[in-house]
Amino acid sequence: MEFLILDDNVDALANLTTELLSIQKDYEIRTYTDPENFKREVKIKNKTILFIDIFMPKESGIDVANEILEKFPNIPIIFFSGQPKNTFDVYDARHIYFLEKPFDKDKLQKAIQVASAQLTHSLFIYKKSKRELSIPMDKIIYFESLGRKIKIVTTGKESDIFYSKLNEIEKQIVPPFKRISQSYIINPIFIKKIEGYKITLKKTELREDDKNKNSNEIILYMTPKYKDAFKDDYFND
Repeated sequence: MEFLILDDNVDALANLTTELLSIQKDYEIRTYTDPENFKREVKIKNKTILFIDIFMPKESGIDVANEILEKFPNIPIIFFSGQPKNTFDVYDARHIYFLEKPFDKDKLQKAIQVASAQLTHSLFIYKKSKRELSIPMDKIIYFESLGRKIKIVTTGKESDIFYSKLNEIEKQIVPPFKRISQSYIINPIFIKKIEGYKITLKKTELREDDKNKNSNEIILYMTPKYKDAFKDDYFND
């Protein structure tokens, strides 16, 4: 588990770090006092949780969170503040928990549990026609690039299309998703077999747009550029 913490108060950073390590000694913790440095360091990983102070002199924690969420909509954020009576603004940014300073250990543990649950049962969040939609990550079979649009194919009976680019999708998602070509990112849990560059994916339900209603398989092709990065986990060369 990795925690990135943003607070302009060095003592508060030290206190939160101590509390986190008292819960579990092997947590990976990185602390920041500058919002710009913090934003540059945020990268989507399998188990990353952000702690952000709401009130800072250089930039509001709400603004920092919203900027990060534009790039990484699925990353869990825990807000905290030493001014609990003035925290209505937390609802201006998506977050999963709010903590008051000084930190209460039981509430801190609860916040981590909630954030961990979001990571375990994470959602892919995207925008379409000014609406925010979400799909459970474990229901997504693959993403396909269609020019300036993305087609998302799930285990359900329907697919969806929205404006984005595959490079942006790649930044949002976490393992085990793997890119296999310029056009596709797949969820390896649906792999049935691999033959050379041919990947057969299984699906649990037929979709309305299936051309072959008798098939419960999807055939996609990997390109040489991505095979080397893929083969360590899925090939026995």
